[in-house]
Amino acid sequence: MHACGHDNHMSMLLGTAKILMEVREELCGNVKLIFQPGEEVAQGARLIIEHGAMDGVDAVAGVHVWGDLDEGKINFQSGNRMAGCDTFQIHVKGFAAHGSAPHHGIDAIVAAASIVMNLQTFVSRKNNPTNPLVVTVGTINGGSRFNTIANSVEMEGTVRIFDRELQKKMPEELRKLVENTAAALGAEATLDYQYMTVPVINSDEKLVKLANEAVKKLYGEEAAAPLEAMMGSEDFSFFSEHAPSIYGYIGSRNEKDGRIYSNHHEKYDMAESMLKKGSAVMAQLAVDYLND
Repeated sequence: MHACGHDNHMSMLLGTAKILMEVREELCGNVKLIFQPGEEVAQGARLIIEHGAMDGVDAVAGVHVWGDLDEGKINFQSGNRMAGCDTFQIHVKGFAAHGSAPHHGIDAIVAAASIVMNLQTFVSRKNNPTNPLVVTVGTINGGSRFNTIANSVEMEGTVRIFDRELQKKMPEELRKLVENTAAALGAEATLDYQYMTVPVINSDEKLVKLANEAVKKLYGEEAAAPLEAMMGSEDFSFFSEHAPSIYGYIGSRNEKDGRIYSNHHEKYDMAESMLKKGSAVMAQLAVDYLND
């Protein structure tokens, strides 16, 4: 189960389609509906773009249901929204020896531990502190016995980042840090780095204004709510590389009704009434954009 709310997204887009079909003769242009697959692996958007999903598109809009935003609230906010996401693997090579004679070996676990700690110094000392950045080592595996100096360690991790120029430099920056840290301890280390997604940033103020006006037009000033940027990622960002874009959130949290769980929790849920609001807002935004 991937309890992120994508079933809600599909339902809302079908609702948007129904609304727009009812007024299709009044539309001042065309609306393309993108039922995107594979967001979980951050490749779905890229693949359907390659097959023409963004051909002829002048602007693109997306929304995500969100468990930390109150039910009835809708957020379309300028600036950083979701971070770019990359992944990496590190292989550390040492030399095995008996645990009682560490000087006869090269401890890959000690080298790996030093690499993990030094990766954090990149965040705290080489990155501009005004740029949000997270470097996480999520798995670490090495060693064969409690009394043996390990000869290899494998690690996996992720980078979450908003600075697009820094994102391009991260493979080389981390590679230098990883290799030099290992070398200082007599070990060897290699880094494999994969770009996954670029950041989601609402930089088109015209679309931000149109989206918020659509929310207020339908549900009043109180429906438009702020929501802080997050370091999670979303491959909607690939669409934004091909056209001006706007990305928003539909709130689902309602403590009174027990909907208190965040996305990915096995009890995550959303009131069906919010599906109608999501559909209506997206349809209104499409109409207003074309009229404008």
